Amino acid sequence: MRRLSLFVARFWPCHREFRLDAMRVVAHPHYLLATLLLCNACAMEALPLFLDRLLNPWAAILLSVSAILIFGEIVPQAICKRYGLQVGAHLAPLVRTLMLVTGAVTYPIAVLLDATLGEESARFRKAELRALVSLHAEPEPGASPDCLLSADEVQVIQGALDMAAKTAVHALTPLDKVFALPEEALVDESLLRRVIEKGHSRVPVFRRGAGGCGGGLGGGAD
Repeated sequence: MRRLSLFVARFWPCHREFRLDAMRVVAHPHYLLATLLLCNACAMEALPLFLDRLLNPWAAILLSVSAILIFGEIVPQAICKRYGLQVGAHLAPLVRTLMLVTGAVTYPIAVLLDATLGEESARFRKAELRALVSLHAEPEPGASPDCLLSADEVQVIQGALDMAAKTAVHALTPLDKVFALPEEALVDESLLRRVIEKGHSRVPVFRRGAGGCGGGLGGGAD
């Protein structure tokens, strides 16, 4: 649901028809979940019963387990992991039909789940966003270069996410590492060059023996 919401937020024109069909189906996630699980359970139980009439019991069990594993688990998950939105959109009419057919059983279950668990929010928590950003910083075989974030981008994004929880102590520079100047320092070309090289817009100027900062020196030539 969250991944689909991201597609909707990005509003890709090529996915417009896909997202509209898929959104109608996932609008009631517990109803959808109950329907799919019920249909899956019925299919898993019916297949060996059907094959038992055609083959001997051991062959029926072996064939049904293999078919369910390959065509019910491995292949669908491999395809839907990459093309989940497109597959979901194309199968949306079938899924809606199954929801109507099984509604007498699955809809009450969905209502009970909604009342007990509540609806899942499509929003990410900040911790989840941080983890998502970190994942996009790690190279992955076959991933597009557009999917990767540089170390600087990750630091900026995660810093913005942590901004509301940070206090001054998290951003301060220890006094022994502060670039400062005594008040008797001559403001000549060499000093200005040092200030510019440090990249600061202002440099603190301290008074010796006063135990404090007397003012600030601009980083420009003013």
